[in-house]
Amino acid sequence: MALAWILLFLGSWVRLLTISGLNFHHGATLLALSPLGYMALHHFLPGLLRAPERPFFRWGLAGLTALVAVAFVRLTLLRFWDPGDWLSTVLLVLLGLGVALFASEECPSDHGPGPWLWVSLWMLISARDPVLGLLGAGLAPLVFHWGKVTKRPTPQEAGKQSTTWLFPLLLGLFLPKPWWDWGLQPSSALPLAAFGLGGGLLLLIPFAARLKVLPVGVLLSALAVIGLLYSPSWGLFWGIAMGFAAASIFERLPRPLPMGVIAGFWILGLLLSFTIQANAWMPVLGRLAWLAN
Repeated sequence: MALAWILLFLGSWVRLLTISGLNFHHGATLLALSPLGYMALHHFLPGLLRAPERPFFRWGLAGLTALVAVAFVRLTLLRFWDPGDWLSTVLLVLLGLGVALFASEECPSDHGPGPWLWVSLWMLISARDPVLGLLGAGLAPLVFHWGKVTKRPTPQEAGKQSTTWLFPLLLGLFLPKPWWDWGLQPSSALPLAAFGLGGGLLLLIPFAARLKVLPVGVLLSALAVIGLLYSPSWGLFWGIAMGFAAASIFERLPRPLPMGVIAGFWILGLLLSFTIQANAWMPVLGRLAWLAN
């Protein structure tokens, strides 16, 4: 469920914000930033955002989240989401809350290639419209929440602490490059669909076991180098290679997953990536360069 919340929900949410723009003269726009609050709750009050344990209520919450996702997409498909629109923004906030309640859990269905292939499928479908990625996030609790939740203590291994923040930061910095390059063209979704496919394939083939002997630093360096080598001409191969590296690192993250830290640095990476690509801070950088002289 973590992958669906981070990649499909938070990734699509930030992407839609960059497309729609932010106008803080509308109260609904401030409401559209509520997913930042979910990230903070996961970090500072990790026990608060938790799905109910009874199967009846869990299935009810999963079904309600799916219905909210369908309603949001019904309002915004091929019309673009306006953060100043109250109804669609309230639906988005409820969708994010529903998925966030399941995000920190790991059920038997969360292990293996299934979540990666789910991300790949909905990234491919979002070539039609970016809001469809949010539909994939909303449907994920119906698909991946079954089975007994795994409860494991958080390991206190110093070697894994850097992975917790550096991995999502690098992923946010490089993975959305096709979004900024291609805009709303269908080509923008293909490398990210290949990314999910690469992560799923890694867990299906025996080659994955060999990567477990590599130090985490080597895998993080490989992720950064692959990210820097992005080019639209080999976007599909680049996405598969990114998926291979990301899946091998994701399996080594401390459990239970520190969702607040992962989501926070993922969003930070996305914003830095967009800022650099759009040259959004060039006047500020130019001013700083002048002062340095």
